[in-house]
Amino acid sequence: MRLRLAWALLASAVLHTSPVHALPVPIGTQTELAYGISGDHPWITGGGDRQRAHRARFAVRAVAPRRVFEVSVGAGRLREPVVDRDGSIYVCSGAGLVALEPSGQVRFSLPLGLASGPVSITPGGDIAMMIRGVELARISSGGELRARRVVGAGIVGSPLVLDDASVVLVDRAGRMSRVDAAWTPLFRRALDGRVSRPPALTPDGQILVAQGAWLRRFTPALSPGPSVNLGSPVVAGPALAPDGSAWVITSDGRLVALDAGLRVRFERRIGPGRPRAPALAVAADGSVRVSSSRSGLRGFSAEGEPLFARPELRPLGLTVDSDGTVVTVDAGRSLLAVAADGRTRWSVTVGLLPWAPPVVGPDGTLYLVGRRGTLAAWR
Repeated sequence: MRLRLAWALLASAVLHTSPVHALPVPIGTQTELAYGISGDHPWITGGGDRQRAHRARFAVRAVAPRRVFEVSVGAGRLREPVVDRDGSIYVCSGAGLVALEPSGQVRFSLPLGLASGPVSITPGGDIAMMIRGVELARISSGGELRARRVVGAGIVGSPLVLDDASVVLVDRAGRMSRVDAAWTPLFRRALDGRVSRPPALTPDGQILVAQGAWLRRFTPALSPGPSVNLGSPVVAGPALAPDGSAWVITSDGRLVALDAGLRVRFERRIGPGRPRAPALAVAADGSVRVSSSRSGLRGFSAEGEPLFARPELRPLGLTVDSDGTVVTVDAGRSLLAVAADGRTRWSVTVGLLPWAPPVVGPDGTLYLVGRRGTLAAWR
């Protein structure tokens, strides 16, 4: 009774503070305690963490790695791997979910259907997965399908799991929703246009959504906060720095930095025309690495000062490690590490073109998903 009363009071408060679009829905009694997601997970969701910063918690090795294993894990487009704190690796494909041991041995394979994006790890250690952009599934680390429910249509990216195990979802039609730990609806909000980027969580627990040229912030109850029109659609980001600053790339080729209140701090043009295959990664010191097939790889400080430019590179996605080194696979099928000053630390031919940026494990192992359905580990 106390739990129901608490949720009823919360829903009532949100209803009065946001009467236009938010539609609170009372939830049931099957909820999880709010205890948060452990900070020792290497890579918990698409983009690495809930800030979607492609920022690794660990450093890549100082010398060129060697291939440890390469295994076939599925057909169709492979999604970005997720690495649990015990070293387990979860990869989604056109057929479903595959879990592997750190050695590369398959632990289980679930033919659940086309994955809409990378999975996300929940506070209880389960896996949250979107299937065909329609169904949200919960799977145990041992491969048990614990829940599966239709939650919308055209859901974008990997689920944004909050500390209380509730999940925030956005779809391409511009609808945002939050469901509780049992997948029961909590809040819904209609946005004013299409959404193509997954939501990010700010360090102070707010939700950031790119909707066309708009960047909008919401409370966990989906009540609106500050917003800004950037004049051109967002094609990469939002990715958040530890201080709450947000970085995006727009379709007209601008890198835009905003403070926690979504006030534009500065803009930098990263190349001519519309960026192709744009990517960005935000380091622990707030500096940023950006890439496009037109402009190559570039680095900027947290204040927007140029750090380096490598126009000859054609990175296919970026990840920045704990030391500020960016790792990527370029169009020439080379895995390379570029230091914070722009120097190449090492480069090695991997023989595959990736679907996603490299993922960094606790021991510096780099995980790559190739376009022929393989997962490769390099260490």
